[in-house]
Amino acid sequence: MKVYCTGPMSTPYERRYLVEIAAELQQHGFDCLLPWDEMMSTTEARSEAKMAIERRRQQLRGAEAMVAILDGFTVDDEVACEIGLFYALMMNDESKRGILGLLTDWRVAGRHWTAGGKALSPLLLDCIEPKGKVCRDLAQVITQLQSWQS
Repeated sequence: MKVYCTGPMSTPYERRYLVEIAAELQQHGFDCLLPWDEMMSTTEARSEAKMAIERRRQQLRGAEAMVAILDGFTVDDEVACEIGLFYALMMNDESKRGILGLLTDWRVAGRHWTAGGKALSPLLLDCIEPKGKVCRDLAQVITQLQSWQS
C-alpha cells in the first residue's frame, strides 16, 4: 500500500522524525511517499513553486492512505493543506483508504492522552474522521494501515 507521509518539515529534527516514521512503516511493508522533492526556498520563482505543488498533488493522487503528524499547538499549515487535498481526493476515489493523524504532543492531547484529538480543529477532524482517525502512537497507525491492507 502506498502511504503519503507528511508532517512539519522546517527543522532538521522534524524531518528526521518524519524519516523515522517512514522507515518504521517501510519495515512493515508499506511504500512511503515523502514530499522532500517538493521543498522549496522562498527565492524560487512562482512557476517553479506551481510545478512543485503539482508534483505533490500527483503524489497524493498516487497514495492510498495518508499519515500526518499533528503535533504542535497548531497543525502545520502545509500539513493541514495536504490533509484537505487528500480528503477531497478520498471523497471521489474509493481506492483511498483514509487519513491517519499521529498526535503524540502531550501539550495538545494531554499527558495521558486524556484530550486525544478533541483539541484539534473541528474542520481538520471532519477531514480525518470519515475514513480515518487520530492515533496516539505509531503502533496504532501501523495496526490501522494493516487492517486497510487486508
